[in-house]
Amino acid sequence: MVDQAAPYESIKLSCLNGSHTALAILGSLRSKSTVRAAISDAVLSRYITRLWEVEICPWVDVLMGVDISAYCDDLRNRYSNPAIVHLTAQIASDTSKKLRPRILASVADNLAVKRPIGRLCLVIAGWLRFIQAAQIAGEAVHDPLEGQCRQIIKTAATPDDYVTAMLGLESVFPVDLALQTDVVIQVRSWYALTASDGIEVCL
Repeated sequence: MVDQAAPYESIKLSCLNGSHTALAILGSLRSKSTVRAAISDAVLSRYITRLWEVEICPWVDVLMGVDISAYCDDLRNRYSNPAIVHLTAQIASDTSKKLRPRILASVADNLAVKRPIGRLCLVIAGWLRFIQAAQIAGEAVHDPLEGQCRQIIKTAATPDDYVTAMLGLESVFPVDLALQTDVVIQVRSWYALTASDGIEVCL
């Protein structure tokens, strides 16, 4: 029993769930079918380490006595456990409901104190690419906003139009965050780079 649950919830949503979503989306783009396969990929593994160190852990409200670095090490060991089979496709489902607490909260806090948001924005761009790739392949993405996303893909005249329209989904992106110049520029840039150079170069 603890006096305050909120700090523990913050650590879990940001460090665990945030990295889980990142591994699911970006791992899927690298053809990794499980979280274990994704965290075992050297490029993805380095990315997750830097995501924790630079863009997640610095703002998390950590209670005295909690070693946030050790917590992330425990998460890495959990992700690497061969007895735990977490499918990236399954975790990537319903991402429209998961982005706000798992990724966008970190983006907002970093923006407030002018810390980097590039790796977090790569997750957002990766989700946009993930949705589009499923549309092209004729596959379901298992998301409550699948219909809206497919309509945006059909009507967007340019890649920038697509990114702008997706960032305009207010049930996913808070308006004040979606209109932030840094967010728009970085998501557009990452999205373009995933097409021109591939996800490995982005990572």
